Amino acid sequence: MANVNSEISVLIPVYNTEKYLEKCLTSLFSNTIADKCEFIIVNDCSTDDSIEIINQTVKRFPNLENRIVLHNHTKNRGIAAVRNTSLSLAHGKYLLFVDSDDWVEKTYIESLYDKISKSKADCIICGFFTEFEISKKTKVIKPPKTMNEWKGIYTDLLSGIIPAYMWNKILKKSIIDENKILWQEGLNIWEDFYFLAQFFFYANNILTIDQPLYHYRKQISKTITSTMDIDKFNQFTTVQNYITDFLRNKNIYNHFEIYYVNLCIKSKIITLRKFSNDNRPYDKLFTGTEISYIKQSRGKSLLILIAKLIIKKKYQIVNLIYILVNSIWKW
Repeated sequence: MANVNSEISVLIPVYNTEKYLEKCLTSLFSNTIADKCEFIIVNDCSTDDSIEIINQTVKRFPNLENRIVLHNHTKNRGIAAVRNTSLSLAHGKYLLFVDSDDWVEKTYIESLYDKISKSKADCIICGFFTEFEISKKTKVIKPPKTMNEWKGIYTDLLSGIIPAYMWNKILKKSIIDENKILWQEGLNIWEDFYFLAQFFFYANNILTIDQPLYHYRKQISKTITSTMDIDKFNQFTTVQNYITDFLRNKNIYNHFEIYYVNLCIKSKIITLRKFSNDNRPYDKLFTGTEISYIKQSRGKSLLILIAKLIIKKKYQIVNLIYILVNSIWKW
């Protein structure tokens, strides 16, 4: 049972991550202020040895035993449901999210907590390392430097400049509770983006830490979500509708439409590379609004070129481009 007086709740979703789990948990339990946190681990019916690894790792940190909660779903429900379960179990004033196939720096928790508690901010965003599993290369990603004006911050989120990841952010839980923000269960793509689009709308003060504190393991496919398929890809439309409805209900859609639509177009094109040539869902890929933006675009990037070829139904040419890109673009 976790200590209900903990200021910080660290939420860890688990699904078949036996290969990486020990490193993830060890990095968290070894953090400089681990003894001031509660760790909530939600297992989404893993079929590998994840549970055994969790139990073995917890035993190595007896001083944290009363700060660790392990909750098991009775059936596999997906990442959005796991995050909601974790949230419902959290007692902390502040929330951190760590994927169980990643790991963190020793001062990850302390650095984020120190800044958010002293600044009275609603969210702090840190830099991170992208660890490419195949090439073994590491890339440092830093957050935007200027984060002092709400419209600019929200524009950066909806345009993709601020990545919609949960794990490089510490959030003030009261913002979530007061505005009843939850993850949309059943979504397995862009579920965090929809959540953060709501959180950032209500947040008044968002700051950054330039220092990279999180190690994001870039795999061929992340283990907490299934590999890409047509049903999952079609959820783009569902999430787009959720976010569009939210922006319209808040009377801000017109202010951000161009940034948001361009992000949707680029995200769909990038995600298409995960399909085989025979299975890419080109038909009805773009909405009417997106097609209008593509036709009007004067951009010369590869993504815009692919988009224009798709709406012209030049699918064979697009497939050849994806073959070339996949041969040189290693994760």
